Amino acid sequence: MTRTLRTTGGVALGAVVLASTLTGCSLTIGGGSTPSSSSPSPAPSSATPSPTPSATRAAATGSPSRSADPDWSDAFAAVSPAVTRIAVTTCDGRGSGSGFLVAPDEVMTAAHVVSGATSISLRFGADVHSADVVGLDETADLALLRVTGGAPRGPALRIADGAARVGQDVAALGYPLGQPLGMTRGAVTATSLRVEVEGRDRRDLLRTDAAINPGNSGGPLVLQDGSVVGVVSAGSEAAGDGYAVGRDAVARALATWGGGTPAAPATECSTSGADGDAEAEGVPVDVGVSSRSPEAPAIAQTMQLYAQSVNSGYYEVAWGLLTASMRGGDTQERFDAFAAGLDSSLWRSLDVVDVDSVDPVTDTALVRFRTTQDAAAGPSGQTCSDWTVRYTLVLDSGDWQIDGAANAPGSPRAC
Repeated sequence: MTRTLRTTGGVALGAVVLASTLTGCSLTIGGGSTPSSSSPSPAPSSATPSPTPSATRAAATGSPSRSADPDWSDAFAAVSPAVTRIAVTTCDGRGSGSGFLVAPDEVMTAAHVVSGATSISLRFGADVHSADVVGLDETADLALLRVTGGAPRGPALRIADGAARVGQDVAALGYPLGQPLGMTRGAVTATSLRVEVEGRDRRDLLRTDAAINPGNSGGPLVLQDGSVVGVVSAGSEAAGDGYAVGRDAVARALATWGGGTPAAPATECSTSGADGDAEAEGVPVDVGVSSRSPEAPAIAQTMQLYAQSVNSGYYEVAWGLLTASMRGGDTQERFDAFAAGLDSSLWRSLDVVDVDSVDPVTDTALVRFRTTQDAAAGPSGQTCSDWTVRYTLVLDSGDWQIDGAANAPGSPRAC
């Protein structure tokens, strides 16, 4: 039987275009312990799942449904601090997915979430961190990240002692469709699946009827005790079909990569500016979030991705984080003017100090940041500058884009 599956994270939100003035793959499934009985149908269009088959059966028989079990609320409270939203930039755009802590400074996710990433940002609640890839296996669809810029405050999740069994209740945690962290529940409906993905033979997948949506990829599939039995990998057009990399493959990857040294970047973009500064690429931008606005961490994540792209000399990628109106016209001349002022510029730190809502899709954010640059490129010959800038940002498909920038009086000042 053939199913049409779709990966659920790491999808670029748009091709990068030049110009500004601001310095479903088809998978063939075989094997498995239980055949699917559902026929293909459109995947859910929102993060709110349809009733699972078991919940429907419970309602029909009068027995309590899984949603009535208070212990799952406790499980979510215990596990959720370990789950992170992952935002990435690539040479062609940006994307997002989910992941979870497996050690104080290590995050497991799906390989397709971070494959081709030029910079990776992790958001745990109000904390934002950079990350590097330690290990990546596209055949198994697993990747391990090393957190930089300080360890997150969340707990590391425990890998389950044994593989998932058909019929076990499970929950998938993640950031679907650009929405806040959520949890969907279901049961394991098949294990030990073998799947062919674009010529690659993937094994040890399990299937669940928990709702899986874009953005869930890389998040944990957990038992009620909070232990991990899988890493969310793909959804399907078949109703009630979601897929996760099984516990055994996750444990093997962690045993192989855990404690390892970050690998060299998998992707290097061709740049029309600098080749990047080797010293700056190895030092993450120090990110702070002083504002208590619930939008501040997401805005800080966008600003961090922008800063890291500038530091690496990937000016086309930085340009892709600006709105079309901010770019002011898709011409080579405008992009060249944008890139010319960044050739020696390096971001060292940033802090989102204050956020104000303008309308449901527009915020302004007061950001303080420090840059270093050659004296010839610095304001009044400054080689180190402290800036205070009020940015306007617009929400697009769950991610913030920079739509305007205005210097505060007296900004920038020499460090």
